[in-house]
Amino acid sequence: MFKKNFFVIKQGSNNYMVSDCIFEYYAPIIGRDAAHLYKDLLCQYEHQRLIGNIGTNLIEFLKYLEIDTDLFDILIKKLEAIDLIKTFVIEKENTSTYYFQLNCPKSYEEFISNQKFRHLLLKKIGQKKYEEIEYIHNTKRIPADAINISSTFEKVFGNVEDLESISHENFDKLYEKIIKDYPHIIVFDDTSKSIIESYFKTYDLTIREISRCIYDSIVKEKGETYKIDSYLLQIELKKFVDKTNNVNVLKNIRLNRNAKMFAKHFSKDDIQHVFNDYKILNSEQYLRAINKLPLEQKQLNLINTLRNKYFIPDNIINLMVDFSLFKTSKVNEKYILKMVSTINALNLNSLQEIYDYLTFKNTTIKFDDEENKNLEMLEWSN
Repeated sequence: MFKKNFFVIKQGSNNYMVSDCIFEYYAPIIGRDAAHLYKDLLCQYEHQRLIGNIGTNLIEFLKYLEIDTDLFDILIKKLEAIDLIKTFVIEKENTSTYYFQLNCPKSYEEFISNQKFRHLLLKKIGQKKYEEIEYIHNTKRIPADAINISSTFEKVFGNVEDLESISHENFDKLYEKIIKDYPHIIVFDDTSKSIIESYFKTYDLTIREISRCIYDSIVKEKGETYKIDSYLLQIELKKFVDKTNNVNVLKNIRLNRNAKMFAKHFSKDDIQHVFNDYKILNSEQYLRAINKLPLEQKQLNLINTLRNKYFIPDNIINLMVDFSLFKTSKVNEKYILKMVSTINALNLNSLQEIYDYLTFKNTTIKFDDEENKNLEMLEWSN
């Protein structure tokens, strides 16, 4: 008799708070049945963990859910298509063993930054409902001009030798400490190292702070080998630094930006350091780090328009701000909005695509008067 068993693997060690996001902005796209299946598999993960990671009979599981294999295949494909699940299989004589890897649902900000997801959600629920969801999540945000006055571990309990700050140049000590303290072999790939080093160069972090983010992004590979998931690491570090979004911290940020990056070819490593800044900091943080002052209301309004009206991700907003400063010596709202029109017309989506276009094309711009009141459409020539 042919058997089908399955195991559920949870990607990373994040807490999966799925109820709100799965049914709020995933279910309209994949359907409520697929959303319920994701939650059922999450429950099955907890069950398997409690009984000693013993596999589950797939046929019995489907009987319990009261669905057939055809419907199950359709629902799994929907979850795979939207990156909530990855499916692996090992085929042996008379037995198929499936491994369903549950990926962490994206936050609302991450979800709508994906243009495919955003436009499909808008198509499914309509403009009015979409604006309601957008309003709910906007009102949950901490205002951009709010200052974080929370105390830190060191201020309350004092410095502990193992938790003392390390210099920006001493990255190797961090890697040695992680490898020494963690009970398994951990692989740091070049992407993860670049992300960690970018955060160290940008923020005055302690070993304790950076280690916590690293531990929460470790995933198991084959055998007893573990690796840092660079995607999870980026999320964990960004969540941490977002808690320290205040003027005093941002005054000390050291950005990798350089106006020459638009005028000549930079090395891949130099560009990656700039890109990491774009990804690490939200647009309010990035512009504050440039100005070293609180933002003006018109600057906050521009960022809000780009983010919530044109659905431009923060990393691309940061790139456009830098390019505007390079071309016009200021954060020129009309220039940036014309840039948005051109980018959308050319269907440029990724940070790399937009940077390449801004750098490698001959860019010209015309003004009808000295005050730039009648800014014309950006003209791009080959």
